[in-house]
Amino acid sequence: MLIDEIREFYAFDPRHHEGVRYECGLSSLEYDPYHARLYLLTSFETELDGVPHIGGYLWVMGLEDLPAGRQPTLLTTAGSLEGDAECGA
Repeated sequence: MLIDEIREFYAFDPRHHEGVRYECGLSSLEYDPYHARLYLLTSFETELDGVPHIGGYLWVMGLEDLPAGRQPTLLTTAGSLEGDAECGA
């Protein structure tokens, strides 16, 4: 049961990041209470020239980034979080 109208609190389009090669959607959202941050998993399933491409991207953002409207950071290597002050690491 809804008490109020549905409204958008935060919007994020992964296609605007230069490292994202495929259109994808949000697959999972995980909260890290020890570092006050969110992990976002986006994934894709597509076919190009008859070849299937399945994969995903992992993103991170601090809780303070939500009300500020900041975009999450794309994690590209295992050490991406080390020393990242914006993500509360």
